[in-house]
Amino acid sequence: MKLKNVMFLMLVPVFMLTVVSFQGMLWKEITKEELKTGVKKIDQKMKDLTNYEVRITHYSYEDRTSEVIHDKSKGYYKRDQKKYHSMMLGVETIQNENIRLEIDSVKKLILVANPDASLQRQPSTELKDSMITKSIAVKKMELPKELSYEIDFAENFPVAYCRISTWESGYLKDVILAYTRKVKSVQNKEVQPKVKISFSDWKANKIFSADEFSESRYVKKAGKAYELTPAYKNYKLLDQRYYK
Repeated sequence: MKLKNVMFLMLVPVFMLTVVSFQGMLWKEITKEELKTGVKKIDQKMKDLTNYEVRITHYSYEDRTSEVIHDKSKGYYKRDQKKYHSMMLGVETIQNENIRLEIDSVKKLILVANPDASLQRQPSTELKDSMITKSIAVKKMELPKELSYEIDFAENFPVAYCRISTWESGYLKDVILAYTRKVKSVQNKEVQPKVKISFSDWKANKIFSADEFSESRYVKKAGKAYELTPAYKNYKLLDQRYYK
């Protein structure tokens, strides 16, 4: 191995330690009330968006101290007023004025239901006041193009820590949850898992195509019932509407 490559490999850990140390200096302890105010501001920003698109990526890590990705799933969320179209962890959901569809390509199942605004799970911090109250330490870090909050919990709480970051626009960037519970890894070791949800490529005031929120690709109306389109004839159709 050439000398310059050896020197580079030796300097990488030093550089990483310097970055971590520098970031540690930027964290500032804040009160729980300050955190509650900050979280509510982020969530309100998300609620005020009624027409947008965002790319969402779910990551899982074998251990809460590790940055090695165990699994990764790409998806999206698109909203136009009360209509939305999402892909989350392999399940596609479409909701419009008349119907809500859930398409599970792994189980080859299509579920038909009535529209339900309470199930419109748009991006949010998912951090409730009751959870913040149980924290043991809260911190804030402000960078030129990023704002982050970190919340630590006691070891007997299901979550070890939670970190929330926003882009300069105020839109969500990352939500990280590290857990205290121990599970068996693929190497049969006891680990404490961590998950991260990343939000990118935010597009507000998006103009969608006419069929973006249409169910016609998957099902078609046959009287009061629905039937599968030819392309999805091998799927099972489950009609869970309580009114038709």
